[in-house]
Amino acid sequence: MSDELARRACYTSTQRLRNIKKKFHLSRYFSQQEVADVLSVTESQLLDWQARRLVSPIIDEPGQFFYSFIDIVRLKTVELMENQGIAPVPEVLDLMERRLLDLDDRMAHRVLTIFEDRIILTQKNHFVDSRAGRVLVRLDLDELIEKLNKVVSRPPNRTADQWFEEGTRLLSAFGGSHQALAAFEEVLKLEPARADAYLNIGKIHHREHRLVDAERSFRLAVLRDPHHAEARYYLGRVMEDLNCLDEAIACYERALESDADLKPAYYRLGKACAKAQLWERALRHWNYYLLLDPDSARSDSIRRQIRDLSLMLTE
Repeated sequence: MSDELARRACYTSTQRLRNIKKKFHLSRYFSQQEVADVLSVTESQLLDWQARRLVSPIIDEPGQFFYSFIDIVRLKTVELMENQGIAPVPEVLDLMERRLLDLDDRMAHRVLTIFEDRIILTQKNHFVDSRAGRVLVRLDLDELIEKLNKVVSRPPNRTADQWFEEGTRLLSAFGGSHQALAAFEEVLKLEPARADAYLNIGKIHHREHRLVDAERSFRLAVLRDPHHAEARYYLGRVMEDLNCLDEAIACYERALESDADLKPAYYRLGKACAKAQLWERALRHWNYYLLLDPDSARSDSIRRQIRDLSLMLTE
């Protein structure tokens, strides 16, 4: 596309947006593209936040989303919280929003600028340096995190299964580890012997490289259920990370005694044996893994390791 055609396309798109805003009385709202530009995020990221009910923009007849100033404050807060490894929840954002509703009335004829953790509104047609601009909102992340902790730690009338489902959902969400940990701890308050809760707490600690805490959690899971194959497996992972290879190997073997189809355990067992220079055992376990799962993403890497180790042993 030539520069002239690109310029015309840009002008047409901008003019169409102005017409839509005028028709539907949206002059104080921002389009999806405008919000993405302001926040320096992709439009698909905005749609993801909407799907998670973190913001609820209005939608016009042609099917375009439009966001208020408060929506942008919410989304910037979401971004800051996720960058801190904390999954935001709508209830916390709603608490913040109630204190900011009067700002929507001050949006007319102003330009929105985001600078670090501040949202700045300046008069149109006037250049104002962002550091000297009038700061209408400063997002206090520490205050929001404190509110988040109160929301998560406040024990509503939930069963252990409901807390467990909530923890599992949060565990799979980006930045949800902090809240998931709190949810699984609520499970243990109601069911202190629930091995799966200890297992998931251990997974969170392991993922965040708190190996001592992870080891303790996995041991508690095994103590509650000695035949819990996954708990034995993850305890082996931690012991391998701590270079306690004999115990790691024993954990993997016990895991496979409980569940002979636990494919990752064969791979980790082979790897731990190789680290311990138990070459023949490593080859045996890796070859058995390939029998169970010859087409996995890991299989090609295992074949290369088998080939290299076999060559080394024949030299």
